[in-house]
Amino acid sequence: MALICCLKGGKSDPDLIEQFGRRAKQNDRLHAKVIWTNAAAIVSSANASSNGLPEEEAASAGLIEAGTLISDDKELLAIKEWFDELYRKSRVIKKQDLEAARAARNKRIWKQNSKLSSDKKQSLIEAMQDGGSLEFDKQRIFFVLYRERPTSTQLAKARATVKKDKEAIANTYKMSDLQFRGLDFYFNWPTLPSSAYLIDLESYRRAWHVHGILKTFDTKRTWPVRFANGETDRLTFAQPARHAFPYSIGLKDRAVLRAAANKLWKRASGDSSGRIISLKDAAATILSLTEAQGGK
Repeated sequence: MALICCLKGGKSDPDLIEQFGRRAKQNDRLHAKVIWTNAAAIVSSANASSNGLPEEEAASAGLIEAGTLISDDKELLAIKEWFDELYRKSRVIKKQDLEAARAARNKRIWKQNSKLSSDKKQSLIEAMQDGGSLEFDKQRIFFVLYRERPTSTQLAKARATVKKDKEAIANTYKMSDLQFRGLDFYFNWPTLPSSAYLIDLESYRRAWHVHGILKTFDTKRTWPVRFANGETDRLTFAQPARHAFPYSIGLKDRAVLRAAANKLWKRASGDSSGRIISLKDAAATILSLTEAQGGK
């Protein structure tokens, strides 16, 4: 399988392109999107992924694309000849090309995320008031509530393990360098749902704190952290997801969630250290509290 891409400016995912090895070449002027096989070819306006960058899916979800499937033998031969000639003229991809693409890509994604964060989103509580539990019927959004922090020894060993196993972790979870740099994790919590938004609440010094929003990866696999005494912790990886989260969580939302946390804890499933409840199942509890406060 041969491939031609445009790496300039991070327009294609260098981590993915690197997997093709010497079969991949680059052409700075390439804008065509063609997939060819002996049996058929697709010529389309759509990229293989959202602009070649998976992190931009939220921004490109509303784009309208079109393409055509070609199976005529003469057309297929013409496309192959065009590709072979372009491939011959394209440049070999070197290590420094991939590194430059990664740097440009990370800068580009950061700018896109900054734009997304500035877009006006409906607040979480307002969305619940407008749609109730039905608003979240098909969404994978959960509250994770916990009362026990990992020890400093656990954290240090986990961070050392993640650093040592970087390549294996990135390959297993299909992480980009940008995702790995923002990597977060939960300890010994294998029941956390995969590919889900987690609204993180911690009980600390007799008060609940809303820490932020994370998203778990597609795989359910956990990662081992082994200690000298023979004990093993298991890490569930997640990544910061505030920009991609469909709602905003402002100061008023946080105040409501803190006030509702004890009731949510009682309804959530889990043990004395940590529990989880879907936003759909938590909606009635949160809405009753906002109504008692006069809808504020």
